[in-house]
Amino acid sequence: RFRENFSDSGEAVRFPAPLHVTPETLVLSRESGREFSHVLALREAPETHPELSHEDKRQLARQSMSAYMRMVFNDHFLHGDLHPGNIMLDLRPKAEEASDSDGGLLDKLRGILPAWPGTKRAHQAFDLVILDAGLAIPLPKEKVEVLRSLAISIVYSDYARAAEILYNESPDSSGCWDPAAFKSNLAKAFRDCRRSIWDQGCVQVSDTCLQALNLVQHYNVGLDMTLTWALFGMLSVEGSARQLDPHVDCAQVAMRYVITVPSLLKEMRHQSWTTVGHMVAELALQKFGLDYSEVRYQLGWTPFVQS
Repeated sequence: RFRENFSDSGEAVRFPAPLHVTPETLVLSRESGREFSHVLALREAPETHPELSHEDKRQLARQSMSAYMRMVFNDHFLHGDLHPGNIMLDLRPKAEEASDSDGGLLDKLRGILPAWPGTKRAHQAFDLVILDAGLAIPLPKEKVEVLRSLAISIVYSDYARAAEILYNESPDSSGCWDPAAFKSNLAKAFRDCRRSIWDQGCVQVSDTCLQALNLVQHYNVGLDMTLTWALFGMLSVEGSARQLDPHVDCAQVAMRYVITVPSLLKEMRHQSWTTVGHMVAELALQKFGLDYSEVRYQLGWTPFVQS
């Protein structure tokens, strides 16, 4: 199903082919590439992988986050164990990469304009190969819509709104003795987590998960595990991706899968006017085939992270 979902997506992503399937056994095709975690470990020594230019690393950061957001918001079918050890980087031959590149304005335009369905961006020098997809999580539509609101709040730095959504979706909050304090502290955990992504180029999501679980226990609030799993997965992928390029807003680049006209109309009742303004700009530029985050990057505008 993952292979079918990404077959005409335009994303530089592929999955191994199933060769033999029984209730007890799954045999997949052998794939070549470099383990993503190994690439991250070598990020301080670029001479060990000179095949990747700065622009390649930037596109790799964007692509990894975009693939995750597509799984959630377009396909409603999520890889349940997506971490750097389950991703490989398959570098393309230099001749293939250079055959359609002028190194100038045309390449920059290709970076902004979306790829046609069924094609990959010509200047990308890699494929992401995603492994170990046996743990997959189908997402009900109602959960996807809640996750959409969560993603909008997190990406546009409205952490109080994100905490409120998780509290409202709690399977049991009747025993919470201080809802306001719980939401305030949970918002701070999200803020600190994402700030560490930007300040350090990485994030220890396990620390934020532990902090959130401590808050749940302390304030006696039940959390929806599907929402929590998907949310921390998003933060984990963003943290890993930004180790390659600390300056790219790889969460914002995936918002083309999140922002829709129905979601805009819905979120106008709940989100701040600043967030609604970003959503309107996102949709308007999509109509012209432009990537809002890429336009912001080219103009040198600041990312969506509050101090």
